[in-house]
Amino acid sequence: MLNYIQVPLLLEWNDNHSSPLTRHRWHAYAGLTLGLRIHAHQKTVFTQTGKDFELVDTATGHVVASAISPGDNKSKVHDNFDLQPFKAEATVGVGRVASFYRRYYVDKMVDIPKRFVYLPLDTDMVGTG
Repeated sequence: MLNYIQVPLLLEWNDNHSSPLTRHRWHAYAGLTLGLRIHAHQKTVFTQTGKDFELVDTATGHVVASAISPGDNKSKVHDNFDLQPFKAEATVGVGRVASFYRRYYVDKMVDIPKRFVYLPLDTDMVGTG
């Protein structure tokens, strides 16, 4: 789980034309959203406690590690997980009653050289009243 404090810097355009047939007006927006990571943790839930289990690499099928599940059925690891402390997202959206928007991470999310660069692309919908 990741928690960020975010500040959106968006420019919005609203359609000023209305008629009896179009009760809701169109709007579009674009801009940048900046964020600061304040918390990160990973939660693991075990269905069987005190049992042997193996971690298997899905790409190769080899066993990476063996361990015994803890006595508690939930385990949390608090770490930064090599994630960047800041994030920047380019955001565009359009809508009428519901807004559809896309977010693209401008900077790489993971701070690990020589590994994959994860640049998520988000699509979502928000309803308005």
